[in-house]
Amino acid sequence: MRTIMKIDQDHYPELMDKCLIINAPTTFRIIFSMVQVFLDTRTQKKIVLLPRDYREELLKYISPENLEERYGGTCKKTLWEGEGPWLDAEVMEQVEMKRREIFSSIKQVIDATPAPAADCC
Repeated sequence: MRTIMKIDQDHYPELMDKCLIINAPTTFRIIFSMVQVFLDTRTQKKIVLLPRDYREELLKYISPENLEERYGGTCKKTLWEGEGPWLDAEVMEQVEMKRREIFSSIKQVIDATPAPAADCC
């Protein structure tokens, strides 16, 4: 996991501007607090676990007309019904190319990692 996170941080550091996590259960918060230590400090600052009353914080990043009603906004459409880059074939092609690059990098690391020695009878 540490190797994968390092590849992601070293080669794709600016893909995420901000990650807002809402309604995270306690279990996730505990696990995330342990995993967070392995993240670069710059990446750590981009990830925010929001409290139960997250509406005000979400509205700092997303205008009400673009935020679904179920999250406290005024938009009646779901994310996939609304307009966005996921409807643009060129953008989606770029996303797919980037996805392939990431998985190729991960596969190279996995392939280069020696397998643990098998226990003998």
